[in-house]
Amino acid sequence: MPTVLLSAAPAQLEDLRRDLEAGGFAVVGHDLGAAPAVDFAPVAVAVVVAGPVAAAASQTRRWRAELADEFVPVLWLV
Repeated sequence: MPTVLLSAAPAQLEDLRRDLEAGGFAVVGHDLGAAPAVDFAPVAVAVVVAGPVAAAASQTRRWRAELADEFVPVLWLV
């Protein structure tokens, strides 16, 4: 089962998590803009729900720095 890292505002996180899990994905939740590091080892794709685009861009830059040479696709839902 593929694992999706889902980063969204807390109000959106649970509904989207439920939808992705119903589709057969394992979901790791992450509040948009939260600073804790993420364990990317099991993650196949990261999804950022970008209400404010600046917050999504900042989140993506932080993840890219954490990932260094590792590649994980990041999908923005705007």
